[in-house]
Formats: sequence, structure tokens, C-alpha cells
Amino acid sequence: MEVFFVKKLRVLFLVCLLLFIGSGVAGAQYSDTFLKIEGDPLEIWAANEGTMAAYYQGQYQYYQSDDNESSWGSVLVLDGGSESFPTYVSEEISDWMSFPDDRWEYFTPVSHGKVDAWTIRTVYRAGDSGVEITQTIAYTNGSSYYRKSWVIKNNSDRTFTDVRFIHGGDAYFGGDDESLGHWDPSLRMVYLTNPDPAITGIMGFYGASSSPADHYYEGSYSDVFDYMSLGQLPDTVRDDYHDSGYALQWNRAGLAPGESWTIVAYEKWTAAGLVQVLAPPDRQGAPGETISYTFTLANEGDQETVYNLTAGSSSGWNTSLESSTLTIPAGQTASVAVELTIAPGAAVGTKDILTLTATAADDDSVTNSDSVTTEVIPPKTGSLTVTIEPAAAVAAGVQWRRTGTTTWFNSGATESGIPVGTYTIEFKEVPGFEKLDAIEVAILQDQTVSAAAIFFPEPPKTEGPTGPEPGNELPSTDGGGGLLNMVPAAIMALAGALILKRKKR
Repeated sequence: MEVFFVKKLRVLFLVCLLLFIGSGVAGAQYSDTFLKIEGDPLEIWAANEGTMAAYYQGQYQYYQSDDNESSWGSVLVLDGGSESFPTYVSEEISDWMSFPDDRWEYFTPVSHGKVDAWTIRTVYRAGDSGVEITQTIAYTNGSSYYRKSWVIKNNSDRTFTDVRFIHGGDAYFGGDDESLGHWDPSLRMVYLTNPDPAITGIMGFYGASSSPADHYYEGSYSDVFDYMSLGQLPDTVRDDYHDSGYALQWNRAGLAPGESWTIVAYEKWTAAGLVQVLAPPDRQGAPGETISYTFTLANEGDQETVYNLTAGSSSGWNTSLESSTLTIPAGQTASVAVELTIAPGAAVGTKDILTLTATAADDDSVTNSDSVTTEVIPPKTGSLTVTIEPAAAVAAGVQWRRTGTTTWFNSGATESGIPVGTYTIEFKEVPGFEKLDAIEVAILQDQTVSAAAIFFPEPPKTEGPTGPEPGNELPSTDGGGGLLNMVPAAIMALAGALILKRKKR
């Protein structure tokens, strides 16, 4: 009871401080624990214990109370919320929640600062559990989405089971408390629409392809906080306009000592329009790699519509549409795949923007688009070692190389930095040894593939049935003038053998 009273005193102090700071722009009313990314069209605020605020086109998108407290934050559950380990929560959202038996604690701030103008990094602890969370908020100016990531690390000497992380809150999409909830299973995105799609587009929340959400919820804001308090979202959305909020949940079976768990997610907004184009999460890829993106299109109009589709890469890379048209009934959604091939010579660090545009076939004023960013990363590579036998073949000069390359390697040499894929190995021909056909190997990421090739001597050449040329008679060995009998050895043709092994590099 005493601890609970102290927590409430902290909340009361923060409210008084916020009121003292005064009025003005909505975001300026936050306490100095908040750091700000000043972008366009998004402005993002982050507090030192996981609470945040977002503004799109100058309008706050997360509800703020009369005391200017933010209504957006996180919850961490360890061991399924056992009595030994309570639920941990961002302080500023705790007043909206009803925790069972008051078994909860605030996150404890550790560090809080701006990496640069577009990145805020915050570290906070889950009480004395030994679990630490590093939260990174990143924004690319001009984008209508921002990136949230959390690295949850267990610095204790025990393993936690049934670990859950939930993030969300009370929405105020487009300056309107009333929204309709949606769930897109292909994007695993929970999102909102307002009553008039001609005024606002969508506001949505989704995990990256590397960390898709395990559970979701959209409903009355009070229900959102109740489910967050319980540590379990029910995977439902409301199909009527209401005072809405939403949240996503990620689960992990266990978190061992020293182990980290990384969660990456995005929150996005789209332009108004009777057709909505929803891009999937950003991806990374190596030069020459082809990436398939699945876009969702939503018909927010009142009649079935045929849409013409076009896709374009800001870098001029090749794109391929699964279909150039989509027919979508009123109020329904459909998906289309777009393939993007990264140029083989693309520089590492290059960021391409792939944009899909949908336009109504019978009314080109009904159009919209959305984009996804692809970042070029170094190729995924492995290594190859080839051993040649016997030693006589090696001494004679037999070497190996990957077909299409120029460098010959000696037996036992390792070629590193080979892009992942399937290759053929060819061998240098030398006199006295039979030619060995090219052999195929598969290079795996961060592994060394070993191959062994066995070479056999060529069979000796034999004389014809007529004997030696005149004048080239061999001397007699028995004094009788007879020719030396030539008895060629029988030669069996043998094929080389290839043995493939894998080991961790």
C-alpha cells in the first residue's frame, strides 16, 4: 500500500508539473522528460520510460488527457505475470489501466537521448528483474510512417518464461475520437478509418517482417487498456464507429540469461481517398536479390471498382506486378504482389522507394498510392574449400575454380565471400590425368562448404596389331630375333567422387 501511494504521488507531481509548463502547441505541454523529432508530416515525442506521442500534419494522433498526459506506451509481462514478477508499464499510461491485485511496477528510466535529429534512443529497466529494454524511435523526414524497435535483454542469471510485450493506447486519429477498426491478415496490421475517407486515410500499426505481431486488438480505448493490463490481447476489432484505440502483442516462450529479443514495428498514416493502398513493412536485400512485397488495397467507396495498378522504383530497378488490375467490391480489400529486383551493382546502403499506385479505371480522380523502402545490404555469403587427390594430380598442376570466375585455386585453398547460391566447380586439365567433369555445390550463408575430387591417371596408349614401323624393330632378347612381346595392362575407367560437407564458419 505504501509503494502504491508513492507511485500515485509521482503521478500527481507530474500532472502538476505539466500544468505549470503551460499551454501552446499541444506537444509543448509535455514535461522535459520528452524528447522530440521535428519532422514533416510527422512529429514524434518519446519519454524516458516508453511513453510517446505522435503528430501527423500538425494534429495529435494519440489521445491526450486534460492534464496533457500521453496515452501511448508499453507493457512487459515476465513469467506470464506471476506473483514473483509483476507486470511492468510505462508510467504515463498507468492511470488508464486496472491491474489485477495492483501487481505492477513502472519501468525505471536508465538513459534517454537523441542519437541524431531523427532518432531517439531510450533505455529503461523492468524493476529489479534484471531485464532491460532499449527503445529506438526513428523517422525519415518526409515519410508518413515511423519505426519503433525494442531490444529486450535479460541481464539476470535466471531464465524467464512466457514473456509478452504489448504496445498501444488510445487513438485520436485525424483529430477524431470516432474510428472504425480493421485487421489485415496479410500485413498483420491493425488499423483505423474515419467516417469520411475523403478527409483522412488510415492509421495503422504493424510488425516488421522479422517480428510480426502474435496478437492484436482494436476497440474502445478503455478496453484496450484493460486487455493491456491483463497482458493478453483477444485478436478482435470492432465493426462500428467508436472511441477507439489499438495495440499489438509479441510473445516469446523464454528469455535465457544474456539473451536478447528484438521487436521491430511501424506506425503509419496514408493520404485521404476512396481507395487505400497499404504497403508492407520495409525490407533489406543484397545486390541482385529479388524481393516480393504484398500490398493491400481497400475500396472505401460504395460500389465495386476496377483499379489499374502501376509500380515504380525510385532507383529504376526492375519491378514486376502480379496483376495490372484488381476488381474490389465496395468496402472490401484485396492483395497484390509486387516483385522488386535489386540491381546487381547497387551500392550497399542505397535506399529504394517502391511505390504502388491504384487508379479507378472509370475515374482517374480516384487514386492513391503507398510506398515501401528497400535498403541494400552486403550480399549473404559463404565459403568454399576444394581438396584434390591424389598428390600426384596436385603435383601435376590440377587446380579448381568456380565456373565463370578467373582465379584458379590449389588443392585445400578456401575461397571466401561467395554470394549464397548454387555454383559449378571446374578443374584445370593436365597431361596424364583423366578430365573430371564440372561438379555442382550449394553455398550457404555463413558456412564453409567442402568438396573433394579424385583424379585417375589416363590409360597408357597401346600399339596397333601390325607391330612397330619398319626400322623401329626392337632387338631380340633371346638371340632368336624375336620381337619383345608388348603386354598392355588392363585399364579400368573410373569416375571422380565428390563428397560434400558443411561446417559452421
